[in-house]
Amino acid sequence: MSNQELGSYLLMTHGEMHTNPKEKLQLILTQNQINSHDCKITFTYGYGYKTFLHISESGGHKGGNITIRFLVRAQSDAHLLLSSSPAPVEGQAVYEIVLGAGRNTFSDIRRLRRSSTKATARTRDLLSPVELRGFWVHFNGKGILQVGKEGDELPFLFWTDPDPIDIHYFSFCTWTGVVGKWLYACPIEKDTEKVEIVEPKPTTMTQKLRRNLLSNYDPYSLPVLQEDHHVSVLMYLNFHHVKLDVKRSVFSIDGTIPMHWIDDKIHWKPEDYGGLTSIHVTEHEVWIPEIVLHNAVGHGANILGHAGMTITSEGAIMWSPSTHLQVWCNFNLDQWPNDMQTCELHLGVWSQQDYVELLIAQNDSVMEDEQRTGSEWEVIKMESETVISQTPWKSNVDTSTSMPGTLIIRITVQRKSKSQNIVLMAPLIVLNVLITLSFWMTPTNSGKFSIQCLCLVLLAFFTFQNNEFFLGYRPFVLVLARCIPFELPGFCAITFTGQLLFSTTGYFDKLITILPDYLPSIPFEVLMYSWSMIAAMLSVLVSTLVIGISRYAHAAPPPNFLCTFITFQVTQSLLFLPQVNMEGSKTYNQLEENFNDVNESHSDVITQTSAPKHLQIQQYWIILATAIDHILCLIYLIFFVSILIK
Repeated sequence: MSNQELGSYLLMTHGEMHTNPKEKLQLILTQNQINSHDCKITFTYGYGYKTFLHISESGGHKGGNITIRFLVRAQSDAHLLLSSSPAPVEGQAVYEIVLGAGRNTFSDIRRLRRSSTKATARTRDLLSPVELRGFWVHFNGKGILQVGKEGDELPFLFWTDPDPIDIHYFSFCTWTGVVGKWLYACPIEKDTEKVEIVEPKPTTMTQKLRRNLLSNYDPYSLPVLQEDHHVSVLMYLNFHHVKLDVKRSVFSIDGTIPMHWIDDKIHWKPEDYGGLTSIHVTEHEVWIPEIVLHNAVGHGANILGHAGMTITSEGAIMWSPSTHLQVWCNFNLDQWPNDMQTCELHLGVWSQQDYVELLIAQNDSVMEDEQRTGSEWEVIKMESETVISQTPWKSNVDTSTSMPGTLIIRITVQRKSKSQNIVLMAPLIVLNVLITLSFWMTPTNSGKFSIQCLCLVLLAFFTFQNNEFFLGYRPFVLVLARCIPFELPGFCAITFTGQLLFSTTGYFDKLITILPDYLPSIPFEVLMYSWSMIAAMLSVLVSTLVIGISRYAHAAPPPNFLCTFITFQVTQSLLFLPQVNMEGSKTYNQLEENFNDVNESHSDVITQTSAPKHLQIQQYWIILATAIDHILCLIYLIFFVSILIK
């Protein structure tokens, strides 16, 4: 604080401090020896106010005057928030006091969270990562906000708010990668110069060991005794749930990451502590690697959750934090739903990357049972490598001398597709078998046309209604738009029909909103349904032609080469064609029982020829129609079997 600022502050507060000397004493912390267990303790990690305390819990609330005394141990960026309501929304007026910001070089008073700075003071090395340091904050209700150090009468940071906030709640936090230990609401009986926190005497071997190991331990420095040594962190992956989001191209993992490393600064002889070989601590009390996910969806920091730690007498530390990882991944869906996908995790260290090496133990990484996780994916392979990579905060890396700083983990997963194959393939097989069998019905039987139309409608129904199994893909009319030119008249008809049908129900528009904007590849099962619909539509057109040929009363037989072909013995055996009755009547009546109706409707033609001759001509056309049906059945069968085999 400059001399000019200090003079302004004394002029501003002189009358108040001398007219009410008791309030002056409230600015000074006490000399009482206080047991730390008598204070309220909280730990914070990262930025974010999670617990809001009423101002009555501060221990210094008298009318409109508020005094908050606290002690904090943190490397930097200790945040205190004063607000009028619990959990204020973003943009709401608050007082945010930051101690040791900018790597412990300055302090701020802000009117909003992370912005609107009103007062700043240079405070180099204000905080400590190894010892608790005391501070006080005083707000008189008239807008004067003061921040001072334990034992100091004058503040090092102050500001007068012309529009004061009515303070009712306060909260603590730190910054990304910073652990903070806070003591507040300590019992104070009289006002003297200083507070002295007295740790309770250990009553058990565990407490004695914890005090001896951690009292002077710096959790922010590397756990090595020699500066040129590095730390190897061995990691495992325990997958609880794996998910792939096709629309967003996101690969998600929920699970735990057990870790193991050696801390050279922690050693003890078990015989000195009653044979105690291990103790349990929290992750805030010892050094932990600041692991980041470089290819994360988002910032990629603070990816590890909270968990207890176990320390052995040899200095081995075991930690198993939970994690939720999301990374970008390119998917190949050609073989869906029998597809296999490979995605990568790029793990690194936020700071101290030149001295920390990440390693993965592939054989000890597991995927939990499907009954417990409900995941449709199974991890079948995992590979890893460490590489030297550049980061936005570290460029021009010397690959000859630098230690690998990025651990790349390639995870291959396979879809559990048994149920999906059944749901997808069963309707397709049944409907195609029905279409194939319909070709063996007599050419003039209108039932075959009805069966094929019904199968076509059902194929369209299953194609659209199974969109959930199609991973949210667009309907087949849009899938085919990627692979068939629009110049095809038949395809234009299909596209127009599909859009017209589903736009009337709103279903088509709903699908458009949930599907990916770009389809790099089309699943083969989707193409099977699409091509089956086209084949079914062609079969309907051919059946219409066949029924027309067989029912129309022809005055002349087919061309000679066709008659020769359908009456050839080999052709009749291969295509199962009936024999031509040269005498005329009986065989024809067996081929078509309803020919009499056709004969009556075309009596003007029949009167021009003799009945036996006319019946023989019709037989040729009906046998030709039957041959077309059977040939088309063979082609359809070959097509269907070929796509099934593929």
